[in-house]
Amino acid sequence: MTTTTRAEKIEYLRDISTRIQQMTTGAERFVYFAGLIAAATVKIGVIDNNALVIIVAPYALAFVITYQIQMYTDVEYLQGVREKVEISVNPTHQEVILMERLVITRKYRNRLSVNLTQTFYGLGMVAFIVYSGVRSHAHSWAGVNLLFFNILGLLACLTLLGAAIYELRRAGVTVNARITSTMSSSRPECDGSSI
Repeated sequence: MTTTTRAEKIEYLRDISTRIQQMTTGAERFVYFAGLIAAATVKIGVIDNNALVIIVAPYALAFVITYQIQMYTDVEYLQGVREKVEISVNPTHQEVILMERLVITRKYRNRLSVNLTQTFYGLGMVAFIVYSGVRSHAHSWAGVNLLFFNILGLLACLTLLGAAIYELRRAGVTVNARITSTMSSSRPECDGSSI
């Protein structure tokens, strides 16, 4: 096992910080994209009364939101790695330059306003799903009512979203366990199998 110098660790911290910033910026773009989908659905689907737009809107939103959650999960993993590296660079907490892990904690990242925003996001998704189901009931394709297929599709979307949310909620615990396991073994494995 090779020894990493303090300077190499600080450079690695800079690289991780840059990646976290880029991923967070990318995830924020998906918030705007989800907002555009929602606004277009309200305008074209609800106001202009286009049922097919309403029926497919939850699928588009589910894919956008799932990808966004996956990006935040990756950010959470990188935050965990950065915290461990910061501890090894600044074990006594005497240097101000590397105090971010003490200020921007997981608790802070999951503060009330973040949780309320996520709840609002979720309620909006539920509203689109319900309205999609209601509107699909009145439509058929090749003589078959769309409600059955729409329910199956919506359940698949909810499963996808649920899996992404589960991974995000477990990210903090999983990254710490993987780092501890890697540090205690002589052959680190990074295959992603314990996510």
